[in-house]
Amino acid sequence: MGLDVKIIIAISVGGVFLLVFLIFVIMFFVSRNKQQKLQHSIEDMYADKNLAKMEYDFAAYDEETARIMFGTNQDDSQITIDDVLTEAQTAGDEGMEEITGNYKPE
Repeated sequence: MGLDVKIIIAISVGGVFLLVFLIFVIMFFVSRNKQQKLQHSIEDMYADKNLAKMEYDFAAYDEETARIMFGTNQDDSQITIDDVLTEAQTAGDEGMEEITGNYKPE
């Protein structure tokens, strides 16, 4: 193998290495830029000055929970023990329920 072939192989391998290194550097800066944008969007989403108005992406409240947490109905008064006891008496205890039906094993 002559000196010319070794030089050609060395230049080719060096060129491929340089190309892979440049791709790595470009991808590193692109991913870092995307990560910074994502971090800023998360900070903007969760760093509101008025924390009482914040609604997070995982907040799936029903109407009663939203009313209790955010106070949407201001005319509601505080619940008393009499309200709780009255509600418990009206619900009643039905006891054990008998399940009937036909069992059909396969």
